[in-house]
Amino acid sequence: MDLRALEAYGQYEDDQGKPAGSEDERAHGASLGGARERAVNRSLGFFAAALLVLGGDAATAQTAGQRPEADALERLVQAARANDEPAMWASLSRASRRELGPTLADFRLRGARGIRDTLAPLAGHRVILDTAVERRLAVVAIANRGQAFAAPVRQEGAAWKVELLPDFTVEAVRPLPGERVVWRTQLAAEVVAPGKIVGAAVWFDGRLFDARLYWSPDGKRMSMWGEAPQPLANGRHTVIAFASAGREAAANAWTFTARGRGSGSR
Repeated sequence: MDLRALEAYGQYEDDQGKPAGSEDERAHGASLGGARERAVNRSLGFFAAALLVLGGDAATAQTAGQRPEADALERLVQAARANDEPAMWASLSRASRRELGPTLADFRLRGARGIRDTLAPLAGHRVILDTAVERRLAVVAIANRGQAFAAPVRQEGAAWKVELLPDFTVEAVRPLPGERVVWRTQLAAEVVAPGKIVGAAVWFDGRLFDARLYWSPDGKRMSMWGEAPQPLANGRHTVIAFASAGREAAANAWTFTARGRGSGSR
């Protein structure tokens, strides 16, 4: 199954956006997809249970400073705003420093500018998600003026460090960041990992979202998607997607705006 082929309101599509194959072929594809989805749901059952036990369904936004994971991301944001490259470097996990360095001098050439340009505009943010997904791993998301950012934060010894890995990506697919939608939409993200993906989760407006999961045969690519809750309230919404590949993890956050026939409160 092509990971980029999303199901549009019950119908599989090929790369040109047309229904793929004959009706029998599509039925067979749907059956295989259902079997794969059931298999991944079973394989991730413990992961999902851990999210609930450790607070993954927390809906309330928190203020930076309340938890050490949020403090770790706050330090990185402030270092980016000040263009303090040694402080940015010190805020990153060991795996991140290995990929973006492996030395501070290399980091200055390879990774510092991208982090600064991404995070500096988020100064003055609010924390929209701060939740543990494993014993020493959390997901923290922040937002400010329609921009959002999320990252795994990992405990290394007594300190919490932000994990940013260039070869582990969680891409916003639907809606696109900043997009305006009318009445309804699907939520979708695509993951590319350096190793086999062992855990994944999506949050919508701060609450754990029941996403459907499809992955490539080698387990290193995954699509996560589902229909946004109805009725979809008018205004701004946030999506946070996370994936884990054992010792490495990645996350993304983005916002979109709904208008039209949607009603109700968030």
